[in-house]
Amino acid sequence: MNRFHRVAAPAASALAALAVLVSHGSAAQADASVSGLFLSAPIVPNTTVIYPAEGASFPSSLSAEAALASSAALTYDALLASCPTLTSTSGAPYDIDTVTASPSVARLQLNYDSIARCAYEHYTAKPYWIPALVDDVDICASSLGAAWHLPSEAEVLALGADDLSALAGAYDPLAPTFSSFGGMYFSMKMYVRGSVPDGSGHFPLKVANLAPSAAIPMDELRDGVGDVMGPSSPNYKVHNEAAVVLRCVTGTL
Repeated sequence: MNRFHRVAAPAASALAALAVLVSHGSAAQADASVSGLFLSAPIVPNTTVIYPAEGASFPSSLSAEAALASSAALTYDALLASCPTLTSTSGAPYDIDTVTASPSVARLQLNYDSIARCAYEHYTAKPYWIPALVDDVDICASSLGAAWHLPSEAEVLALGADDLSALAGAYDPLAPTFSSFGGMYFSMKMYVRGSVPDGSGHFPLKVANLAPSAAIPMDELRDGVGDVMGPSSPNYKVHNEAAVVLRCVTGTL
């Protein structure tokens, strides 16, 4: 268990296998690093797993929450391994290059778009986590290894302008030409653990936007219509369509 989470999920399934850290210039370019801090690619949930367990059907114990999160979590590396062997709904293979050592921006765009489309078409995955799961379960550690954790607000706010540009460089330059899949799945809006406890002593989830041009780099957690929500909100145990992605960090600044 790390300092930000309440319970660790059980060991990840084969589909959500432990991630292999990808160097900044590799063909996959899933993770990015700056000043000793590594930012992971998004972990997306299989919606056919989490949707039936939301709202009134949400697990009543932390162990059941952990099992649900572990069953739903899909890492980029697992998708990178499986998607090249699959075909899209159009009948064509997904356009994914895992060989080129220094891929161009256009090549990375195709990789990310294809991985996102494959995640949706074959695993019904969307970046629509249930906030309560992200809050209660150590999804980063169970999916990527014990060294990984949900970013904290303090870690994000400690990043300088050059750091943000370096981290966003793996994704943000591609955003204007992303398909609706890639742009949403690889968004720079991500969950973070707030640094100031609420009245009950709980450190709430917040949302950081690591895009250097972000008008609001740190915000309260909001639902798909823009309303602020927290553990007492009725929609906290329902999937969030605000498309906030779950990324993890390891290392130190």
